[in-house]
Amino acid sequence: GVRAMQPGLRNNQTLNQLNLRDCELGDPGMRLLADSLVGNTSIDVLDISTNYIHSVGLHDNIRLLLSMQLKEICMGVNPDVFNDSASTRSFARVLSRHEFLKKLCLRDCDLGYQGLHLIADGLVGNTIM
Repeated sequence: GVRAMQPGLRNNQTLNQLNLRDCELGDPGMRLLADSLVGNTSIDVLDISTNYIHSVGLHDNIRLLLSMQLKEICMGVNPDVFNDSASTRSFARVLSRHEFLKKLCLRDCDLGYQGLHLIADGLVGNTIM
């Protein structure tokens, strides 16, 4: 499904919210989505919750955060997305310096103590959220 949307996503300058909740993207779909949206400046809100995204897909989320001006991202109900501490640490570093993000949803992502600690440390440097 993401492959079919790629041309429209790449060229779209007016879409400001993209809700792909519960679309079974998985890591391959997340890669295609990131390839389509990298550099997009019109989308403010992205919901990719409940999509079976793992730490591999988290790297694509990081690419999006680095290249987009997202104000809100919901990644909830992806329990394996933060199962790798190196990926979680990278995500937290991006959060610490992200200039636009105001809302982050990580509901039911099974962060655990270590993941929560890493994310919290990343948010300390964020003055926007």
